[in-house]
Amino acid sequence: MKRKAPAKIVYVILLCITFLTHTLNTFPISQKSGFIILLVLIIWSFINLIANSFRIKNTNKRIVLEVYLKNNLTIKIVMHIYTLFLVSFGLTEARFLSTNLITYINAISAIAIVYFLEENAWEISLISLFMTWFIAFLWQIIVYGITFFEHIEFNDLAFATGYLIIYYIIVKKNWTKKDFFYLIIALSIITLTGKRIGIVSLILIFLIHILYNVIKNNKKIKNIYLSIISVALIVILYLFIYVIIEGSLFELLSKYTNNIEQFLMGRNYYWKVLANICEFKWSFIGYGRNASATLFTNEYAHMHVGNVHSDILKNYMECGFILFGVWLYTYIIRFRKDIQNKISFHNAYIFFLMTVYTFLVYISDNTETYPITQYMYMLIPIICALKEKNIDKVNL
Repeated sequence: MKRKAPAKIVYVILLCITFLTHTLNTFPISQKSGFIILLVLIIWSFINLIANSFRIKNTNKRIVLEVYLKNNLTIKIVMHIYTLFLVSFGLTEARFLSTNLITYINAISAIAIVYFLEENAWEISLISLFMTWFIAFLWQIIVYGITFFEHIEFNDLAFATGYLIIYYIIVKKNWTKKDFFYLIIALSIITLTGKRIGIVSLILIFLIHILYNVIKNNKKIKNIYLSIISVALIVILYLFIYVIIEGSLFELLSKYTNNIEQFLMGRNYYWKVLANICEFKWSFIGYGRNASATLFTNEYAHMHVGNVHSDILKNYMECGFILFGVWLYTYIIRFRKDIQNKISFHNAYIFFLMTVYTFLVYISDNTETYPITQYMYMLIPIICALKEKNIDKVNL
């Protein structure tokens, strides 16, 4: 689908504004306004779909968008309904119930953009992200002067850039000078922002990919390898929950670090809050979606954090032992297999790499509510799938 330059500029401006609202605390436009922009684009895409009698003429586009929308949205709806169930039967507090609108916007935003722009969404989103970084960088220099380096962490933007690095180093073929330039910018962003979990996660992704390439070119063996990594990741994430609740992680780190507070950057205090109200057993039912944020903005407001700084721990506390496992299974195993069955093995592998990176970052950060991160998480494998479906454009 061809888009005229003025239309592309409008999309770049809208995405830049949205991204900046979640990058700069001093930006004059609120984060709420950024979400409203995404919501309007989602609603407009839905109206357009209704006008077309819910038909998408391009079969490849329809299949790709259906697979990603269904798998990314269904589990979020299930988790929301589960909270309604808990509240209805008095198993949790009614104040924990919310619209979960941000979660739904994050789940659909990239899909809505691709619905309108198709393959053009890639370049427009890339330009928007890099422009956001450039504007934010200059903004901090103007606001903070010589101390600006202390204010360029840009969490959401940094983690979102990690997906670009995975794409350019692992997925991208047929490089151009522009691609090399984009990679340099992405590496600069991830380096300057200094997100440790992001860098460590990228290193692990590259190790997984190296081993993947060592395996002989046999889909069955490669699929077994991916399944082993998937199960291992789920076990590790449950183990993470266990050592937090039992307190053994804090004991271990106290032995090998001089200052556990500095090493975890205060996360030990946040994690202990939820650890004290959670149990590691299959009958633990959780407190419902939004419970963690509600506690940290009310009872624990003195900690000055909006959430627990771990989407893994947050979702365990909110969903309980079993639904937490369903959430992990959906993204780490089921989603990938659905892509493999309906799109391609190659696209399933791309999504797998993005997902492992996502869930590793979830260990120490709340990126599930980060719009730029969630946008890029869905955008890249979707665009790759669209390109892959066009034989003359196999190499994105």
